[in-house]
Amino acid sequence: MAIQNKQEAGDVGHMKKSCIIYDSWAELIENLPDEMAGQLIKMVLGYALGEGCNNSDNPAINAMFSMIRMKIDEDYETYEEVKAKRKEAIQKRWADNKKIQKNTNEYKCIEENTNVSEAIQKNSVSVSDSVSVSDKDKKDILSVVGYLNEKLGTKYKANSKATSSQIKARLAEGHTVDDFKTVIDKKVKAWKDDPKMAAYLRPETLFCAKHFESYLNEIENRGSPKIHNYEERKYDWGKIEALVNDG
Repeated sequence: MAIQNKQEAGDVGHMKKSCIIYDSWAELIENLPDEMAGQLIKMVLGYALGEGCNNSDNPAINAMFSMIRMKIDEDYETYEEVKAKRKEAIQKRWADNKKIQKNTNEYKCIEENTNVSEAIQKNSVSVSDSVSVSDKDKKDILSVVGYLNEKLGTKYKANSKATSSQIKARLAEGHTVDDFKTVIDKKVKAWKDDPKMAAYLRPETLFCAKHFESYLNEIENRGSPKIHNYEERKYDWGKIEALVNDG
């Protein structure tokens, strides 16, 4: 064995080794004369405690000690192997725990970043209203403002913050360009010829959150039933009188 070879070579020296006392050893020692038994016990304890031992003058004691020493070395090697495996297992478990902790921290970081991203997306309407407008929104805003100017003969600008923010907010609610055109058509028809209401044909009134939905779903007034003005009609009362007389 490796340890035994070191012991024989003098490398191990006074290495302490835990020692298991076997029943077979006890039976062996009990059957020896006291002097020989005592000498063997001292040799075993000295070896186990790392104090070294000298060979006995008695070949029989040396043979018995050699057998016991081999078993002590074997047990010690087994103990060292188990200890090394336990140490390796602990180190692996520690490394695995650190890896798990690292992955957990990375997941938390990703989760936190995701939550931040979701929060930004959730509030993107208010941010976009005051900061930037997407290419699609720009195209839709130009279309709405152009249609309004065409209907009213006005010169509202699509890049006006007041105008674009109102349109952008309604688009973000899910309304379409056609919805804006419907509102424009309805209110132009209803207000254009009314001196008082014509002043409200403007983006801040037509497209504001307070009014847009109701304007869009407003049932158009198709006009009052036509009333005949009998006073303006001209009748030939002579013919009417003749017809009455003839009857």
